[in-house]
Amino acid sequence: RWEADAWLLDARLIADDGEIGDMFGVSVDIKGDRIIVGSWFDNDAGSNSGSAYIFDRTEGTGWEQAAKIVMPDAQAEDVFGRTVALGDEFCAIGAPLDDDQGQSSGSVVVFDRDSTGGWSFVAKLAHPGGGGGDQLGLSLTIDGDRILAGAPWSNDGRGEVHLWERFAAWT
Repeated sequence: RWEADAWLLDARLIADDGEIGDMFGVSVDIKGDRIIVGSWFDNDAGSNSGSAYIFDRTEGTGWEQAAKIVMPDAQAEDVFGRTVALGDEFCAIGAPLDDDQGQSSGSVVVFDRDSTGGWSFVAKLAHPGGGGGDQLGLSLTIDGDRILAGAPWSNDGRGEVHLWERFAAWT
């Protein structure tokens, strides 16, 4: 936090179940009083399947872990959490080595914050016509109700960027 004329350490965030080699912090994003942190080598669903953590600022106690998110169809080596992005009451998490459209085709997984304060899976975004090696989700950002994700090895290695916009659902 900024105090007087200097930056001071406000918090040190640590995963409740973190293990050596999880790579917690490989990606981060902040929006208001919420932080998302990627942990792409977490092993909950197999070696390097990955996860992401949500931290919320709480009155009086600073920051606390509010959720751990794992990809619903997680597999070993998906590296879910390699990229993360926060929107208003939703988040997007990249899994650039997900194999749904071929080895390392990649995907972006979207979760909404539900009425109980939890995080619910709402969509898995894939490269239309994508294929092995595209690595969709290797870069990721959110602006309003838009998700922008890079697929750097798509288009014969020339790369592509994909934009999804939420209307009633992610399209």
